[in-house]
Amino acid sequence: MTSISASRAPQRKRRRDAQAAMVFLLPAVLFLAFVFLYPIVSVVRTSFLDPFTDEFAGLSNYRALFADPILHAAVINNLKLFVVLPVLVVTSIVIAQVLHDQIRGWRVYRAIIFMPYVVPVVVAALVFGQILQSRGLVNSILGSVGLGALAQNWLGDPKTAVWSVAGVIQWRELAFGVILFLARMTQLPEDLYDAAKVDGANWWQRLRHVTVPQMSTIIAFYAGIVVVALFNWVFNYVFVLTKGGPGTSTYVMEYYIYSRAFIYGDFGNAAALSTLMLGVILAFMVGFLTWLNRRGEL
Repeated sequence: MTSISASRAPQRKRRRDAQAAMVFLLPAVLFLAFVFLYPIVSVVRTSFLDPFTDEFAGLSNYRALFADPILHAAVINNLKLFVVLPVLVVTSIVIAQVLHDQIRGWRVYRAIIFMPYVVPVVVAALVFGQILQSRGLVNSILGSVGLGALAQNWLGDPKTAVWSVAGVIQWRELAFGVILFLARMTQLPEDLYDAAKVDGANWWQRLRHVTVPQMSTIIAFYAGIVVVALFNWVFNYVFVLTKGGPGTSTYVMEYYIYSRAFIYGDFGNAAALSTLMLGVILAFMVGFLTWLNRRGEL
């Protein structure tokens, strides 16, 4: 009997410690819940109200969204930006492998590649806004190498504006993928590479058949992050570079929300799209994490 009581004593102590910890954490949890949940609830509520009378409007804001051709253009532009995803993944892996192999001058190359990531997005966008003008650096270089016929206003032409924005995103965000993949490569066993070299595998074959399979989890994780970022994290680029123009050629869903709310005062429409985007992102993340879990990678 005494031994049973003695064994229960540590359990009671752990339970009391856990309860005490919960008491201390409760204020922080309540504060975070208020900071994060209240705005979400407020936005969802606003999406069902008339933007000018604050009366309940049902699904009218959502119906207006789906009928708006500007939103259609914004969705298409978001999808066009997804071309950045495979480019970012492939280039990040290749550059990380080159740096991992420690080629001559690799420290200098690493610093050059990482430098854009420490530049604020707004600063990078302002600089590229000048570089991509009609008399900017890109057109000057094209003219100096005899390709002046290709010169144009890259951000002012509806045919090239969204792709120019995509290029700026690629330049600014590349370093994050390189850092992520390089960190993982340092943990891979060198025996695998030694065995591949003995079998006669060249650099590209080692990358394809050794590095990439060993990094499938981190590649999937990075791809998921990029998908979410391209869906709802490109506002700064668009706002500084083009403000959605020319016309609606670089409108994205984030900029649509901003323009409806703060330019046209239609908070109901903006809240409706915000609610839809939140639902889509949550559904994607749940599905993505479930898929990773089923593969045994979580």
